[in-house]
Amino acid sequence: MLAGTYADRVRRYYQEAFVARNWDYVRELIAPDATTVDGIGPESKIGPLAAVLGGLTDVHVAIEHLVEGGNQVAAHFVLTALDTGGFVGRPATGRRFSMWGVEFWRFAGEQVVDEWIGTDWLGTFIQLGVVPSPWPSGTGV
Repeated sequence: MLAGTYADRVRRYYQEAFVARNWDYVRELIAPDATTVDGIGPESKIGPLAAVLGGLTDVHVAIEHLVEGGNQVAAHFVLTALDTGGFVGRPATGRRFSMWGVEFWRFAGEQVVDEWIGTDWLGTFIQLGVVPSPWPSGTGV
């Protein structure tokens, strides 16, 4: 049985999944028929997340904003990590980076039944030197 409010469960998710890589908690939180941005069920979250985290160490997640309304939770988080093993199949850069994300969760009963996430991939790839910044230096952007 999952404890706490929906917001408590989402807050715990970021620590269990991103930091501890406790996939059992993800399987407990996300319903087998849940719709996620990557597919259906908890494995649709675990596979892509494990791939992203696979080459990272010293991972931290800060919850910047967490809002619960009824059976829904909105989260704004910032992940910081060190790229030591190759981020998403790319050669390791040895660089530290920060990536912000927003995620929306809908619950039915105890479990998540719908989830959507958006992250700042462009900013991440710029920090890692994978792509050059599209903004001219000195623009304050």
